[in-house]
Amino acid sequence: MPDQVPPELTNARFDRLLKLQEGIAKERFEALTGSVVPVLFEEQNPRDPGLLNGRLESNAVVHVPGDAALIGTIRPVRLIKAHGFYFTGELTTL
Repeated sequence: MPDQVPPELTNARFDRLLKLQEGIAKERFEALTGSVVPVLFEEQNPRDPGLLNGRLESNAVVHVPGDAALIGTIRPVRLIKAHGFYFTGELTTL
């Protein structure tokens, strides 16, 4: 199509947007670090079978050491560390 935005400008705009979004996510995730939240466990982590992948109510991903028997359950998890767009956590009690 005529009059397209040059690829260099498109890439620069995308990079700025991605950097802004990473900063927003980092602030939001760091604010949750240390809190105990309900997590729905979905699957074993394909890279580390000792970890389970779960999701918070906000749909954020959290990796927690645990047994596959927890898949399909909702359990309280303490969010230990924010890693960009996901958390690591540990099972806990409320």
